[in-house]
Parts: sequence; C-alpha cells; structure tokens
Amino acid sequence: MGTWGKGKSWLVASLLQDQLAIITRGDTGIRKAIMTKILQLGSHQAQVTPIKCNICKEKAMNNLVKSTLDIYGGQFRSPAKHISAKGWHAVIETKLMSTFYMWRAVYNSWMKEHGGSILNNIILVLNGFPGFVYSAAARAGVYNLTKSLAISLLVCFLLSPVASLITGKLVDGDGQVGDISVVKRMRESFKNKAKL
Repeated sequence: MGTWGKGKSWLVASLLQDQLAIITRGDTGIRKAIMTKILQLGSHQAQVTPIKCNICKEKAMNNLVKSTLDIYGGQFRSPAKHISAKGWHAVIETKLMSTFYMWRAVYNSWMKEHGGSILNNIILVLNGFPGFVYSAAARAGVYNLTKSLAISLLVCFLLSPVASLITGKLVDGDGQVGDISVVKRMRESFKNKAKL
C-alpha cells in the first residue's frame, strides 16, 4: 500500500487537460465520481456542458455525439495548412454564426419594440492566435459583428454625470448610429420606467 491519504491521487493534476469526455448520466453514483475525477485531472480548463439525451435511442445518441463535437470538436491546435473545410466551418458556425443567430432572435423577439442591451464576451486576439487560426478568425468576426450592430451613443454618455470619473482618456467611438427609431423607443421606455 502507498502512503497516499484518502482522496489523494497519484495522477498528475493536468493529465486530462484539453481532453474531451462524454459521460452519460453523470449526476449520481459512480458516474458522478468519474466525472468529478475527470474534471480534477483537467486542471483549470475543465468545464461541464449538460446536453439532454435519451440514451436508449440510437438517433438521440448520435445527436449527442454530434452536438458535443459541434461545441468542442473545433478547438484543437493545428497549423492552418492542416485545417479541413469541415473543421473551419464548424468553428465559424459555433462561434460567429451562433452569435449572429442569437442577436437576430433577441432583437426581433424583444429589443425591436422594447429596447435592451446585448453583451458579447470574447477573448480578443489582436496579434493573432498561432495554432488556432480558425478560432482567431471567428473571434475577430464576432468583434466586428458587435461593432457593426452597435448603436454608438458614446458622446451622450461621456457628457452625462454617469461618466464623470472618465477623464483624460482616448475612447474609441466606432459604433454606428443605426436605426435612430430604436433609440427613440428606448428613450421613451426609460422615461416611462422612471415615472413608475
């Protein structure tokens, strides 16, 4: 017997870093213990994405694998010359197209009439992302999509008391005014809420 105490492992903490695992019914029992250990061995990059699936149905299992690969399959280091068209499209679809689809759905369903805000959070790779060219291209696409869809009321914000702590700074105001009727509806909505 070794000298390891309860809960200790002789496996290196980053043993499963950057690895992908599909665990069915990982919410209880031994599967939960396995999932916990896999996450521990994945170091700080580990994450869980729950996907609903009827494991008794072949089509559902095929969809589970496809969904998993759609989400995670494109995140691999590769020289640009080895990236297939399928891999390129998978990443662009997952990162860039999904952002556009979500924006359009939210805007058409709610914001067009009621206003609101959309926040896109990306890792900006201004100097490129060697080995992950497909991901860098998709992120740059999301960045410019966000700027292109933005309504830039920056000057009004900077003139307001809310921005009094911002002084002596160079601030990019590279959004666009866009459909001013949306701004008017948003302003009316804020006025009405302020009266409540």
